[in-house]
Amino acid sequence: MSNSFLDGLTVVFVFPATSQLLSDRFIKMKQTDIAKVGPRLWVWGWLVTLFILSAPAAAQTVAILLPVESETGLAYAESLRNGFSPPVRVLDPDLAKAAFRSAAPIAPFNLSTTDANTIGNAIGSDFFLRLRSAVVRRSASGRPEYYEAYAVLYLVSSRTGQLVYWKLVNGEGLTPVRAEEKLIDTSSSIAAEITGAVNATLKAEVNAHDLPPIAELPEEGSALLRGFRAPIPYRRIKPAYTPLASFYDVAATVEMVVD
Repeated sequence: MSNSFLDGLTVVFVFPATSQLLSDRFIKMKQTDIAKVGPRLWVWGWLVTLFILSAPAAAQTVAILLPVESETGLAYAESLRNGFSPPVRVLDPDLAKAAFRSAAPIAPFNLSTTDANTIGNAIGSDFFLRLRSAVVRRSASGRPEYYEAYAVLYLVSSRTGQLVYWKLVNGEGLTPVRAEEKLIDTSSSIAAEITGAVNATLKAEVNAHDLPPIAELPEEGSALLRGFRAPIPYRRIKPAYTPLASFYDVAATVEMVVD
């Protein structure tokens, strides 16, 4: 595991693979080895192993960020922060905000994996959650004018810079206050979903295998250019801009790796 992934961790933890390895080593010790180390050391070894195996999932730090601040966003972030429980620990919002601004992303809601990895390392958290929220007046045929409070959440792994979870939640009401109250009521369930995404991502990253290196084009003037023909894409894929994306003014860039 890279050093950048360990930066900012507030607790020391052992992954299941390491725990199993330690457990196997104790289990496979011969009786002659036990006699050599003595009963006390053997007992201590088992206690350490049991502690590792019975320890809860490693505490993971999450930074909640509001690149575009609003009263509704601040209220929802605070409610969301209070909804988390171990193994997720939320970083101090002011420190996370200062670190995020120091990275100065041009498009905070449209990051490349490299930019996201850099931001995560600057913050010093295992994950960071970008939050965008607002209250808007809506109108529709067949119903009176109403208000919608919405929040869009993007959870990013600092280790890989990849988006691992996103969610759009909303609440509607005849007044802005009522709409915001309904939105905030969703924070506890969203916190539970994010905790699940954090645990699933941790397991996936532990078992992930690095992608094989992709060959680069030969440098200009290289002998390898003789007879070389660069691949030319025969089709330009452009995803359709969905009505939902248009409704919430969403812009995104899709990154692909093709071997």
